[in-house]
Amino acid sequence: MNRTAVTACVTITRAAAAACLKRQRQEKDPLASKSLIALLVLLASTPFACLSSAATPEESCANASSQSQNLRVEKGKNATVVEILDKSAHWRVAIRSAVEINLPRQSQDTNFLAYVSSEGGSPWLYLQRLSTGAKEPVSALDSSPVNLCFDSTASLIHVVFSSGAVTDYDITSQLRLLPGR
Repeated sequence: MNRTAVTACVTITRAAAAACLKRQRQEKDPLASKSLIALLVLLASTPFACLSSAATPEESCANASSQSQNLRVEKGKNATVVEILDKSAHWRVAIRSAVEINLPRQSQDTNFLAYVSSEGGSPWLYLQRLSTGAKEPVSALDSSPVNLCFDSTASLIHVVFSSGAVTDYDITSQLRLLPGR
């Protein structure tokens, strides 16, 4: 399934639920309306993932090196520090964490940082707004990935695993939860 198909599927599902909700409200069925409201909330808050349509893992994250070129990771005994080279050519701390941070990638618009961390003991994909430092979990991962990157629209994160599998994570709900300054 490709990214367009996933987006269309999610859009159609949300649109269908909204249409059902509208019909149920017109028919004054409060129980059905509550169920559909719960479905809409679930759809809005659930990260959607699908297998990528890219032919190879290399094609999925061909731009990963450009998304990490202005990043520096310092791993110490007690902390991992991710620094970003800002526009004035100074390194500034973006993340300081007691747990290891892996595969940090900066979005093309330089507003977001995606990375993998095992804060809860297993690997999770996170998204952080750089201007505020606010972060949101995107999804738990079955295993540690070998690469990740933003797509060109910064609405998906491609995650590449050692098996060669590539999974796309839709981050539009996290983007709404991370408002800028």
